Amino acid sequence: MIFTGDSLGGALSPSLAMAAIGSILGFVLALRLARPRPEKSFAIRTGQIQLAGTLQGVISQRLLPAIGGGRVAAYEVLMANDAVRNLIREGKTRQIRNVIATSSAEGMQTLEASLNRLIADRAITYDEALSICQYPKELVDPSGPRGR
Repeated sequence: MIFTGDSLGGALSPSLAMAAIGSILGFVLALRLARPRPEKSFAIRTGQIQLAGTLQGVISQRLLPAIGGGRVAAYEVLMANDAVRNLIREGKTRQIRNVIATSSAEGMQTLEASLNRLIADRAITYDEALSICQYPKELVDPSGPRGR
């Protein structure tokens, strides 16, 4: 799928971009790891290199109950720039969030930045955002500090 240029869409659960990259690598490696033991590390390294070379971006969404009814989407956006590609190639995917957080000028956005926008627009409550947030200290409480 990845290597033919086809897109990988609905197969991923709505998770953060890093988890999506891990899922893609896991999918690719599951196809290859039926090999003898010495070839497994080579398969992992090859998968990282191929993903780094082909990935264009990841958009992850979480649907939340909106104030007043319905649902609203919070997004995390990852664009595959040189820094992201190098981290994938080197197997340092845990550092990708730092690139997302510092690359808003390139169109990237953390889930927390999206949640803050939705809170400010009064589309969702702070408590709802807090329930899915992985970095609660990055959320801005519109009512002020809550004794954290």
